Amino acid sequence: MKRKILLAFTLLFVILSASSSFGAFREVQFGRYYQASRELTPVQWLVLDEDDDSLLLLTKDCVDCLPYNERRIVVTWENSTLRKWLNSEFLNAAFNSQERAAIISLSLLTLDEAMKYLPEVSQRQCSPTAYAKTRGAYTNGRGLCAWWLSSPGNDPLQAAYFSSAGDLGNRPHYVDDNVIATRPAVRVKKSFFANTSANTEDNARYLYSIKPSHQKAQEIETNLQPLIEQKSPFNVKELHEYFLSNPDKAIEEFDMKRLAVEGVASRIGPDSVFGQPSIELSDNVGGKCYVLCVFQSPRDYRNVKVGEKISVRGNYLVTREDYGIVLKICEIF
Repeated sequence: MKRKILLAFTLLFVILSASSSFGAFREVQFGRYYQASRELTPVQWLVLDEDDDSLLLLTKDCVDCLPYNERRIVVTWENSTLRKWLNSEFLNAAFNSQERAAIISLSLLTLDEAMKYLPEVSQRQCSPTAYAKTRGAYTNGRGLCAWWLSSPGNDPLQAAYFSSAGDLGNRPHYVDDNVIATRPAVRVKKSFFANTSANTEDNARYLYSIKPSHQKAQEIETNLQPLIEQKSPFNVKELHEYFLSNPDKAIEEFDMKRLAVEGVASRIGPDSVFGQPSIELSDNVGGKCYVLCVFQSPRDYRNVKVGEKISVRGNYLVTREDYGIVLKICEIF
């Protein structure tokens, strides 16, 4: 009975941990725009929807701040100056020729789309980039901002928007107001990401920074997936190189599977991404992190020392640019 109670408590703890440790959407980098400065840097997008051919992406942060329309007149989204800017200046500044060719549509979310893909108030709360704030984006005491939708507002001279609290805005903000931030949405051909080469530093970013959905995160956290057939643990560097050279095949083979890896503990302690107990595995002391092993408690690796060669089992979660392969619910064997 005690064992069942402990198991139930552990399961509840893991679910709560998944809720606090992961966002509600996968994330992918696409294009570059001004964020912390006037230097173009990769833009992080949330994957709202996926079909056989395309992905619907929404910027994680509000990236700029412009009025819905430069003049306070009755205007539709199709004729607004914000739509014109989005499909001209922003399009050309944020995306190279290959990226532009992969874009099916570039717009703002409609109210219906926003309520469909962002049903929770917390999902609609958004922060502006430092650049967007310099452009006039208003923020509340928590650093959150309001952002435009493409749908019309309650008044002919207004447009729909979400407030900084994440509710549908009800204050009389007119189309020419310049304190509501811009959060682009783009529909992109899925083939672009599948065909992007990892052989160049510029293109490698497309293969990383993809987080699982909240639902998938919970599945990984609460269900130990079957260990794939392995005669011996994977060498961490060789496994990392396999993911680089065969990303689609690797994901298909290892996604939501429990892997065994072997490497040198190059760093021990809470990581800067998940903030959870972890060990970075490399092929040498002080080397590049090829696999980040996230544990449920520091007690799980209390006897491990930096420089020690260890074998670890864990559920494959994601491949990130900063931490390579990430394994969760790890155990040393």
